[in-house]
Amino acid sequence: MINPKQSLIKLHYVKHSLIQTMINIIGVLIDSGDFIYADTFISYLDKSDIHEYYMYEKLTLIYNKAMLSYKKGDSTALTTLEKYKEILIFCD
Repeated sequence: MINPKQSLIKLHYVKHSLIQTMINIIGVLIDSGDFIYADTFISYLDKSDIHEYYMYEKLTLIYNKAMLSYKKGDSTALTTLEKYKEILIFCD
């Protein structure tokens, strides 16, 4: 399902679905403690071009990166998580 070599990956709705799926998988991996796999998926999404239309996905990727850093023991990632919370509260 998430094989990037597929020919349909260039269609915008397929790419959007792929990004959403990977973000969901990253959240599950972080919660279960599989940090290596979560880091691999985050690296892939960082290299892919997420369009500005998908602002929620971009914000969620930032959140997942901060949550992964926090779970690894980086206490400075907590400020990024707080900013993410403020943005979501502002957007209602």
